[in-house]
Amino acid sequence: MASSFLLHADKGCDKDTWPDTLQGTRQLYDNWAKTYDPELKQHGYNGPTATVKALVKWVPDKTARFMDIACGTGLIGEELLKAGYSSIDGLDMSTESIKICKEKNIYGRLVCSEVTTNRLDIDNGKKMGR
Repeated sequence: MASSFLLHADKGCDKDTWPDTLQGTRQLYDNWAKTYDPELKQHGYNGPTATVKALVKWVPDKTARFMDIACGTGLIGEELLKAGYSSIDGLDMSTESIKICKEKNIYGRLVCSEVTTNRLDIDNGKKMGR
């Protein structure tokens, strides 16, 4: 699955490679969750590493709070931890990806929800991070 996705990512996905509903997208990531990390690694995907490398320049404070939106299986969260950040929460629509994040013990709070115009019930005063 990763090779098809990565080959078309820069061109955008057409109707044959990407679901056209929220439920279909959730199902795609639920089905992909168990093989997501090794497949991306096999194809040399370095987005999380590059993202955090750039972020460190702009956010040097290791006590900064992060909400990893569309955290997936936690690849960016892992890189944030390696870089010394620890106040990290995650949000993703895939229940299977959230399960993997819980196993990795990366995030303080995990929210299973899609990003929409609906307000999320997140207590801003609650302690973040691990």
